[in-house]
Amino acid sequence: MLSTDTQSFNIIPNLHSKAIGIIDTDHRVPSQLSSLKDKGVYSLPYAEIENLFLDEDFLKLFAAKYDHEEKLVEAIKQEIINTLELQKELQISNYITSKVNHYFSESHVNKANTKDEIIQNFKEFKSKINIDTWYEERNAELDKIIRIKDYTNAIKVFNNKGLSTIANKHFKISNFRERALYFLKHNYEVQNAILKSFPIDINAINV
Repeated sequence: MLSTDTQSFNIIPNLHSKAIGIIDTDHRVPSQLSSLKDKGVYSLPYAEIENLFLDEDFLKLFAAKYDHEEKLVEAIKQEIINTLELQKELQISNYITSKVNHYFSESHVNKANTKDEIIQNFKEFKSKINIDTWYEERNAELDKIIRIKDYTNAIKVFNNKGLSTIANKHFKISNFRERALYFLKHNYEVQNAILKSFPIDINAINV
């Protein structure tokens, strides 16, 4: 359920049910995710929710199910790391843009009584936007992921809806996403394998 739909549903007085939403992180900052969680909207630890199907354990189960060699999983992992390296600058830029937009949407210039106070307050407002620092931090984070081939974190931070095409290529199919969804729906072992990606406190909710 979409986050806005979830929030709207939960506003309605209802003693018998409660809606929850599941979203990807999509470059949202922790304060955004925490605020959404308070409204019944939970996030998976992936920049794109489709990356859930690129989890290494899921890929191995998928490969075994459809008689693919497990070495294809390693090839998929390596190509995703390589693609992240090629798109690193774009990924950093998108991340910082999202962070700046969040700051402007959540913050404001303090009220002032004079022109000089307005100027001073605006300077203070802008001073908290540290593009150079944010760039260096994100660049260092992605560099480390690429250098040590940290696939687990690569698919968590990589915001690219086209990564499933890499699985298509190596499995020699054209509909990995659809097959993965069907596989998840009908396989209890697979469902258990991906539960690790879901927030623990969802299990305690009565919906």
